[in-house]
Amino acid sequence: MTKKNKKMVDRVKKEIYIVEALRHGNREMHSYIVGVFDKKHIAQITAKDHCDSRGGKYACVVLKCEPNSTVQPAEIHREISQMEKYSK
Repeated sequence: MTKKNKKMVDRVKKEIYIVEALRHGNREMHSYIVGVFDKKHIAQITAKDHCDSRGGKYACVVLKCEPNSTVQPAEIHREISQMEKYSK
């Protein structure tokens, strides 16, 4: 590996965070990707803001994953929907 390539690899973040919106907190009903981020706190803020802007119909989850990997992403944060809130 050349020095230039090594520097580029060193700059690549080890983890990325995906924000996914789930209608009524259920991936099977309807879901979509809100965004992909390299900083966890930005992903969490985005999840909360998006959940609030959808009027409580959508829950938002933050998934942590590694780029170029087949490892299943892990859910690390969840903003619950109104349906989830009142069904407990």
